[in-house]
Amino acid sequence: MFRIAICDDSERDLRLNLDMVNKWKDDNSDSEIVVDAFHSPNDLLESHTEDMYHLWILDIVMPERDGISLAREIRKKGDETMVIYTSSTTEYAMDAFGIHALGYLPKPVEYAELKKTLDMTKTLYDARPQKYMHIMSEEGPQKVPIMDITYVENIGRNVRYNLRSGREIEAGRRNGTFEEVVAPLADEKEFVQTHKSFFVNLKYISRTSKTDVTLTTGETIPLSRGLYDKLNQAFIKHF
Repeated sequence: MFRIAICDDSERDLRLNLDMVNKWKDDNSDSEIVVDAFHSPNDLLESHTEDMYHLWILDIVMPERDGISLAREIRKKGDETMVIYTSSTTEYAMDAFGIHALGYLPKPVEYAELKKTLDMTKTLYDARPQKYMHIMSEEGPQKVPIMDITYVENIGRNVRYNLRSGREIEAGRRNGTFEEVVAPLADEKEFVQTHKSFFVNLKYISRTSKTDVTLTTGETIPLSRGLYDKLNQAFIKHF
């Protein structure tokens, strides 16, 4: 999921940029893209946890906090979120590129220039290193991107990996415990155990209750009472 945040204290400019980014999103409907808009840089900073957004589109001159200092603050934390700036002046261009901004677009922003820059950021995002799960299935060895796995289920001595595409991969009889087999997933912060027989990817949870979790795929996964608090803490931290 490619998550974009737009921040501009001008309601007019924010709406124009949001409309253009949503147009670009519609043109890339084969990708999962989420776009959020903020009037306040402080609201954006409070909303942004590690890996929350992959791209910020920032106005530079804002009353609470300018876009340059906003990006510098997350850079100090080691966050490599990509940044595109919009501005009615070129005065801050050198400062922008000093923090490795990927674009500096003059206002009013033209869609062709914004599209070109968004295409570049999406290419960089898609090319980021991915982690894979190597599964020895009944059909032979499988190499699956970890972030494509929605949940894993223990079935007797077998382990079933469910993918966002709807595909299921079942590994043959295992040695060791279920937790030992799925240890590579358990080490990923996106995965949490909801039941003795289930590990779920937080990315695909749409709702939680005291007894189960509902995924964006519509599937319902059981939730053990003893794991409820741990799941909710992980879910809140993730989102």
